[in-house]
Amino acid sequence: MAFFADEAKCFRAKTSHTDCTLLQDDIYKLVEWSDNWKLAFNIDKCSLCTVTRHPSVTDPAEPNPVDYSPLPSENLAS
Repeated sequence: MAFFADEAKCFRAKTSHTDCTLLQDDIYKLVEWSDNWKLAFNIDKCSLCTVTRHPSVTDPAEPNPVDYSPLPSENLAS
């Protein structure tokens, strides 16, 4: 997690499918924390950004755990 003012970034390098699961678990924990502290995430400002050299290996994103709608995404392939 990286924080700056009122912004947070959750990220993880993906080297296996397990990393995807761990990142999703981290996101679920953040949602649980925000529910417990009554600090809702602004879903309109949430997005998914994938940075990769191999765009064919990106997995489809899980729906966001707050209201289960898909997040906007960007794929940055070099």
